[in-house]
Amino acid sequence: MTHDWSALLDQETHRMEMCYHPKIGHLHVPNQVIRLPHERGGYYCRTNLQGFRSDVEFEQARRGRPRILFFGDSFTAGQGCDNHERYSECIGRDLDVEVFNYGVSGTAPDQQLLIYEEFANKVEADVIVWGIALHNIERIQMTHRPSRDRVTGRAILMPKPYFSLETGELRLHHVPVPRVRPELRPEHERGYLDEQVDPGLSALRSLKGVLRILGARAEPIKHRLRALAYRASGLQMYDDYRSSESRGWRLMAALIRRFKESAGATPLLVVPLPTFHYYVDKLEPIYDRLFESLEDRETALHVLSLTRPLVEGKALRERLAYCFPHDGHYSPRGHAAIAQVIGEELRGLGWLPPRSPAGAPPASVEPEYRYVLGIVPSGEGAASLLSDGVVVASAPERLFGRRRGQAAFSHHSANFCLEDARIQQTALAACVFVGAEDRVGGDESLLAGRCDRLGEGDE
Repeated sequence: MTHDWSALLDQETHRMEMCYHPKIGHLHVPNQVIRLPHERGGYYCRTNLQGFRSDVEFEQARRGRPRILFFGDSFTAGQGCDNHERYSECIGRDLDVEVFNYGVSGTAPDQQLLIYEEFANKVEADVIVWGIALHNIERIQMTHRPSRDRVTGRAILMPKPYFSLETGELRLHHVPVPRVRPELRPEHERGYLDEQVDPGLSALRSLKGVLRILGARAEPIKHRLRALAYRASGLQMYDDYRSSESRGWRLMAALIRRFKESAGATPLLVVPLPTFHYYVDKLEPIYDRLFESLEDRETALHVLSLTRPLVEGKALRERLAYCFPHDGHYSPRGHAAIAQVIGEELRGLGWLPPRSPAGAPPASVEPEYRYVLGIVPSGEGAASLLSDGVVVASAPERLFGRRRGQAAFSHHSANFCLEDARIQQTALAACVFVGAEDRVGGDESLLAGRCDRLGEGDE
């Protein structure tokens, strides 16, 4: 897996996903449904009026059901997954509780603390679950995050709020968050990575030719060899977890303590979320002892060690399925596994009123529509989506920024059509590529005719 430092804009889409916020730095654009391209094909991100990924609005008062608030970065917000596939929603279904997910992609624990204090500290809740992705110990020490200007494509540094620890007290900086975004130069990049460059891959270069010949069958071999090299060298991806006196850990511990103080009597469950090096390559989870040292039963601050339950007794194939092959974020299967561990912990803690588990939701039934996507891949480009022979969405590529006469694949217009119909590519019966001489140009009838002539047995 390669590191993609363009974390705040790593998927090209025809919509703007994030917007500026003066105290947090950025939030999701409020009140929209956006389909984001992804290695699984795509996923839907639906946001509420406050700018958080949610199918519901976050109301202050409870309405009879227990409520859990969730905080975190993209691992909690669910990058690569639809809203209902995330571990927060899985827990909500399993425990029959209301869940509000305040996770925001690209944020650090300092920003997540500010999200709680700005948006959620008056929201009634029975439990707060804070999923702290391990690489966030690097982010809290940064004043900026690498990104890319969506208009110019220029690599930039995005300012973020951050805290310094002065004589044991947290001091907030960069609020309001500056709007000036300096250029990201090559000498900056190393200092703004969330994790170290993967050293295990360089150890396998001598076997690269053999692994390429073996193809997909080489994946387990590659992971096993890398895991052996890691464990033999005693490698740790995040050095600040080696000592309780490191700058990063002292700052992390102070942020967690302040979060609990802000939460008052509401129980706080802190869950360190492991990156794939720890549950796939089985690196030693040395961070567990540091997080567990913050445990305080009197104030209802509890820490759940998640890594070992995800690893112990699990075969490599199962652990690999917890994340996407290239993205590195949790897959729907990974979210389901995490939800099971957290759900069992919450039942054991007794923080929620006793209720009968709701059980698995009923299986969804795919509508029996026959969708056909028509794409003009040449010329200026366009795409149209038909359902049972009727055009339900259509757009030329130039609407999304392509200059007249510029040629490229019509990925923006194709994504728009799927988004407008609220479907994934798996709902398509076929995809028809239409020549430039047949392009719709504002009239979908010709493309519709080409799609209608697609026989039942054609592909």
